[in-house]
Amino acid sequence: MHRPRHEDWSLPKGKLNRGESWEEAALREVEEESAVRATIVERLEPTCYWVGDNPKIVLWYRMSIEERNPFAPNAEVDAIEWLWSDHIADQLTLPADVTVAAEALAQVGIAVPGQPGPTLASPTQFPWKPKGTLWGRGTRAT
Repeated sequence: MHRPRHEDWSLPKGKLNRGESWEEAALREVEEESAVRATIVERLEPTCYWVGDNPKIVLWYRMSIEERNPFAPNAEVDAIEWLWSDHIADQLTLPADVTVAAEALAQVGIAVPGQPGPTLASPTQFPWKPKGTLWGRGTRAT
């Protein structure tokens, strides 16, 4: 997804609302930012970093797509596009996002070029798109 405020391509992420669990927040953010209703399959390794003097942690989840609704560009996310795993490293801006995507794909037997993972299958070998294993990006809406 493209975030115009940051001028980057990123995976969906956000902040917890009061009283919300990590899992509820993850599902809500994915739906708000990508128009995809999903279910959590499993938790991935967290990303930890500093924002100024404050530590930040991002919990990641591998999800299964339940429903894809029409995406409407907005101020937070102005574009999404689905892509094959061999384009992830070139399209995502943040290296941590590439690592998370590669980890999620490796768990279902798909390698991301240049990232650790299985050599069992390459998405270019298949004419189909595996459910819940592709990540969004695209061109900006005009």
